[in-house]
Amino acid sequence: MILFLFSFRKKNSTDFDEKFSLTENGTNKIVLDNETGFSHYSMQIDSTIDGEFFSFINEKNNSVYIYNHENSNLVKKVKIDSQGPNGMGNLQLSSHKIISLDSILIYNLYTRILYLTNSESEVYWKENLADHNVNASDPNLEPSLSSPIIKVGDNVFFACSIDSYSTDYSSSYSVMRFNLKTGERKYLYALPEVYNSGYWGAVFKYIPSLDFNKTNGQMVLNYPIDPRLYVVSIDGEGKASSHFESTRYINDMNPLRNNISYGTKKDHSVSSPKTSTV
Repeated sequence: MILFLFSFRKKNSTDFDEKFSLTENGTNKIVLDNETGFSHYSMQIDSTIDGEFFSFINEKNNSVYIYNHENSNLVKKVKIDSQGPNGMGNLQLSSHKIISLDSILIYNLYTRILYLTNSESEVYWKENLADHNVNASDPNLEPSLSSPIIKVGDNVFFACSIDSYSTDYSSSYSVMRFNLKTGERKYLYALPEVYNSGYWGAVFKYIPSLDFNKTNGQMVLNYPIDPRLYVVSIDGEGKASSHFESTRYINDMNPLRNNISYGTKKDHSVSSPKTSTV
């Protein structure tokens, strides 16, 4: 799990004595071809019935590369059609999840469509998960490298961004749960109260990083302007527990504007996925 702790305010922090450090326990080296670029919007490590795999979307050739996580060998390179009956569009801004070697989820942030495809790039089904023509107030789904798609049973979880700036974020949800079998959608986890203390700037400041704790079966969320980790149930029931985490190198961070209504008076074009990067 990768957590990015960007900033916090003094009134939203505390002193603590516990110190932790990370220890390197190995290196995985993979061989890249000459079609692979230097950065990727979507990377995953997935444990499946077929084994454990490291994978990424190569935006340069619209393909999903799948490597054996144990020996780093390339297992599959799945070329994704951009057009036609199995077309999934340009994957320059897309996220994915390996369910098995023959079952891959791909979410295109441009079209807001979730695809289930096989290793031959044949689309089993597709679903529009954020149709703003139906409900303009739905949050934008923003899975990315720091907020990957999470799958628990038949449910998949997507980090969300705000669709528009507000003067009250108590009803603004940060995660959407989608059931692959029933198609049920549910928005979970309102933004923390600190977001109501001002205008925090660009949209990425409102997108959480998230991961699933397999040990206790709970979701873990971290917000860019909040030094706490939030532990919540996967069904959204009950009260979240919070745990203060931070770095000694950051002393204070204030909102871009103390007036929370500042964001509502400007055209930020926050509904465009091109402005939503983490």
